[in-house]
Amino acid sequence: MNENAGWIYVLQTSSDYTRYKVGMTRSFTPMRRVNELRCGDPHLSLLCAYQIPVTEFSLREVEQALHQSLFIYERLTFWNENLSEWFRVDRYEIQHHVYDFLKELFPGILFPVFYEESFDASSHDQWPELNNY
Repeated sequence: MNENAGWIYVLQTSSDYTRYKVGMTRSFTPMRRVNELRCGDPHLSLLCAYQIPVTEFSLREVEQALHQSLFIYERLTFWNENLSEWFRVDRYEIQHHVYDFLKELFPGILFPVFYEESFDASSHDQWPELNNY
């Protein structure tokens, strides 16, 4: 897969409903990445994911810019004080923040998305028509 294309995803864990992981994968489907990470936390599930098209930005650059935009939320650290990809935030805030960030970065693009089935996208007036895969 092209290094400029892939998925930006948000994961949640049922062991702490205030922690969310924002990451990227070049896998064909974000569920493959979820399954890889479940060996460390069997309670992980996919909250949402956005397919990022080939652009002038690398997927890694998009992920890093997104992490920087999340500065208003607490970013969790590893035992050695290095920053992780985990943030302490409300689930609806993280979904809306990630979506709004990507829509600003890629105006006019309707992203193929995955959402957990219980998410009510109508709570945000800027959400596109969503497709459940």
